[in-house]
Amino acid sequence: MNACPSCDRHLLHNEAKCPFCGHTTQNIATRVRNAVASGVTMVVLAACYGPAPGPDKDDTSLDDTNALIDADGDGALSDTDCDDNNADVFPGQTESCSDGIDNDCDALVDVDDSDCSA
Repeated sequence: MNACPSCDRHLLHNEAKCPFCGHTTQNIATRVRNAVASGVTMVVLAACYGPAPGPDKDDTSLDDTNALIDADGDGALSDTDCDDNNADVFPGQTESCSDGIDNDCDALVDVDDSDCSA
């Protein structure tokens, strides 16, 4: 928080003009220095933590920057894998008919799956 050099009231942000008296609070050199410092800060943060996630482009609740991962290493990406924490469950997997799990990601479990009809 800075004080206005003219009216000595506190400024909430680094305003170029005091909202109370209209006095210029920063010269051009200060504004340029602050703009450069902001840019440098963003570059350093991006270098350390990676770029900020972008907006959700397809209006789903998934963050588009992380939607296509394979957390369990089974070869199926998270947008199609119904259990990306279990490497034994993925689309195309053979349905095991007695484990109570939807192994092939077709929303049918065990005997309800036509793959298990004898």
